[in-house]
Amino acid sequence: MDTQKEPSYEYNTDLSNLDSLFFNTSNTSVSYDRVKTWLNNHNLYNKQIRNASKFLYNSNGIYRNVIDYMVSLPTLDRVVYGNSNDHSQLKLDKRTYEITLRKINDKNIVRDSLRKLSLYGTSFHYFESIVADNFPKTLSDYEVDSISEINDAQ
Repeated sequence: MDTQKEPSYEYNTDLSNLDSLFFNTSNTSVSYDRVKTWLNNHNLYNKQIRNASKFLYNSNGIYRNVIDYMVSLPTLDRVVYGNSNDHSQLKLDKRTYEITLRKINDKNIVRDSLRKLSLYGTSFHYFESIVADNFPKTLSDYEVDSISEINDAQ
């Protein structure tokens, strides 16, 4: 009977001592137990966890590849649908939403947010919509040239 061994893809890494985690000159080392303590009380040790994640991303290729893979994994296809029974209105609404999504560059925003969430555990984004103003705050060159003083007319 021929028995072949299954290939093992296990990767063992030594997490007992991560030196220079805080990018300073002191000889502080981070142990596996300290990281477990940080993760148990993540609100208190938020900065240390973010620094550890940044350090691992810049120094450990496997960690970096996992983060990059998680960010690139979603296809981010746009699925736009409506509830209208009017087919022409539905097509118009769908086209309007797709143009809006393309204008705000939604795929890049989502990728950026996924990367920040994977590395730091938090991400803040703001969306500001501006309505066209009928009375702009600046004048065009033509309008500036056409300004004349009332007292000049004689």
